[in-house]
Amino acid sequence: MSSNINNIPVEQLRSVYRICYQLTEYYQKVIYVVRLDQRTKKIVILYGPPENDPICITVTPKGITNYE
Repeated sequence: MSSNINNIPVEQLRSVYRICYQLTEYYQKVIYVVRLDQRTKKIVILYGPPENDPICITVTPKGITNYE
């Protein structure tokens, strides 16, 4: 199963870019995984300090972010 970036909505890509930029540039956090969930079409970002469990952010196709 291959993924095509053209199938991902622009709002979702913008949100993911903004979040990843802010995490690495402003907050100096390590991003472990950025992945598209094929079932829900949400993009999942796992980040955090190496000594703790990763924190999860999901981004919906409409660009709405959920912190879990």
